[in-house]
This record gives sequence, structure tokens and C-alpha cells, in this order.
Amino acid sequence: MGSIDVRKNVLNLLRAYAQSGARSDFALVIVGAPGHGGEKILEQVGHLGIEDRLHCLGYLPNTDLPGLYAGASAFLFPTHYEGFGLPILEAMACGTPVLTGTKGAAPEIAGGHAVLVEPEDPAGIAHGIDKVLTTTEEACHQARAYAAKFTWESCALSVLEVYKEALQQSEQER
Repeated sequence: MGSIDVRKNVLNLLRAYAQSGARSDFALVIVGAPGHGGEKILEQVGHLGIEDRLHCLGYLPNTDLPGLYAGASAFLFPTHYEGFGLPILEAMACGTPVLTGTKGAAPEIAGGHAVLVEPEDPAGIAHGIDKVLTTTEEACHQARAYAAKFTWESCALSVLEVYKEALQQSEQER
């Protein structure tokens, strides 16, 4: 989701998919326009022998994403770095099992409800792909409940609390 670029780790995802057992039963769908290094990443598809199993949809409007998430067998997001990782929560909210990277905010945002993989290890990502596809309905239900806690209202209240604490500190220092 978002873009096909180096930071999203699409190249290692493609390598991992080519190695995974899922390759024979599941197509890989990538959403997003090519970004930083995207064209070079996509050049590797033929070398990996997955051109018949890969579908690049390009950019899609936000209104199309819930149906795409909900229809997916898993959401694969072995990102190198995310500042927040909204797609992780979006997928969980749609009841879709999630695989994500161990770097940046992704593990914290996943809150123990995702298969975590080392972004630099295509073999590990391949194993994670096979694992995430065995996620139980109960685990998906728990992840969906977890994701439901992340609302704009709760975000605004958290920011308000930070401002209150900063104001209190400022007043105490006077």
C-alpha cells in the first residue's frame, strides 16, 4: 500500500514471495504507484519468475482500500520503516491477517497481532508469508478489536493529554 519504493521493502517481498509455498496458491497484489527506486524493483519480477502471479494495481483511492483489504488472504507489509503504520491497522480493522517488519513503529502498532519478520531476510519473510496464511479467525477477531481502539477521537484525547502535561511542567518550572 502507498507506493512501490525502497522504504516499503517491495524487492525483498517479491523475493520472499518467489520462495514461499504460497506462491502456487495465492497471487500477490501490490497497490501503489512506483516511488523511490520503484521502476528498478519492478524490473526484478521477470528474474524472479513471478510475472504470472503478480498484479500491480497502481494507485487506488482510499475508498477502494477496505474492500481490497477484506478480500485479501493476508496483508504483507515487511517495511523497512514506518512512522506510524496506518495500513497495518487498516488491514486489521478489515479482519485481514498481517505480516509486517520488525523495524520502526510497525511492531508497536501491530501490538502483538501480526507476524513480524526481519525486513532484510527474504527467506524469513517467505516463512512469515506461509505462517500468516494460517492465522486463525479468533486471532483476526482479536486484531480487529485491537485496531478498533485507534480512533481519531482517542488520538485527539491523547494529544490533548500531552499538551496538558507540557503545560503543567511549564507552570511548575516558573
